[in-house]
Amino acid sequence: MKFTVERDVLLGILKHAHSIVVRQDNTPVLASILISATDGRLTVKATNTDILAQTGCPADVEATGDGCVPLEPLFKLLQRLPARSVIVANGLSGSGMIEMRCGRSSFELPVLSASGFPDFPAGEEAGEVEVEGSLLAQAIGVPLHCADAADQRVFVNGVHIGPTADGTTLLGIATNGKRITRALLPLPAGWADLPAVMIAVKPAEEIVKLARAAKGPVKLRIGTSLLSASADDVVLTTKLLDARMPDCSQFFPPAFDGAVAFPAGQVIETLHRAEILADDQYRMVRIDVSGGELSIASRSTKGGAITDTLEVEGGDGIGFNGNVRMLREGLEAVGGDVVELFHAGPGAPIVMRARGGGPITALVMPTLA
Repeated sequence: MKFTVERDVLLGILKHAHSIVVRQDNTPVLASILISATDGRLTVKATNTDILAQTGCPADVEATGDGCVPLEPLFKLLQRLPARSVIVANGLSGSGMIEMRCGRSSFELPVLSASGFPDFPAGEEAGEVEVEGSLLAQAIGVPLHCADAADQRVFVNGVHIGPTADGTTLLGIATNGKRITRALLPLPAGWADLPAVMIAVKPAEEIVKLARAAKGPVKLRIGTSLLSASADDVVLTTKLLDARMPDCSQFFPPAFDGAVAFPAGQVIETLHRAEILADDQYRMVRIDVSGGELSIASRSTKGGAITDTLEVEGGDGIGFNGNVRMLREGLEAVGGDVVELFHAGPGAPIVMRARGGGPITALVMPTLA
């Protein structure tokens, strides 16, 4: 295997691989990428056994071949080489090494046989749909902060995405049992008959990156056990979680009568300040609305306290304790200049949306401590 490629191009196609490869894995091949050089093209594959990333770029290939190269040292060395430089790579026959040269710098890395690279299971495709990158990024990325990859309950390990039961709207939703964020968005043509699926946190993060960077539509292939997303010479294939999102619709109020309306940016900044002192186990903040003012207060277990007040509209009598980070992240997910917050009373969820309604609704359970 021998090829010549621009340093910036090679570094660019390794970005997804660098995010998913387990760099400290005891199995060397899982800490490596599979590089394949064919006529005029370089292809890179990386996997952590749950997600497979495949990218490629043009290259001047003098000798075809393939092999598994450790990603972490390769990525770091490329970062330290000059921008816009040219890399000449040459697999040293019989040595189990690949040599790479850039100007007066050269380095060698070990190469494992391509036959040891893990096979990714083939899934039965249920169908294909094309989605605008911004829409896909919103549907998956906005609720993603609620998912918890470490929880033993599988349904909180990722983001549920698919058509609503009536087949008219695209639903993206995630929860960790203490908060829920839901996105209701226009349903792309061709998605109504495809199944709703659940994507684990790490693959969801990579698909969001792909969607945000896409220069055109993202093509999704959705099956019963696998989902793949492709755009701009990048293909991400992930195993789907074997779980269903519980029906959470009963937690979202049909109307926001009695809600408080406030400037989102000011409250987010105020919550940032409150978060500095909210150091108890619940990260608790107290919020009260009275006489056209909203007060936000937190106290440190080590001494010290902070209280901020803002002018607001409505919501007189609302009062609750809540996790300051969850409340802030819920507001950030909702977006909009003015946000409405609804709280029906003790024990009831805190529900936030853009004023007058919007595609994103965030729900946070109060802290009862």
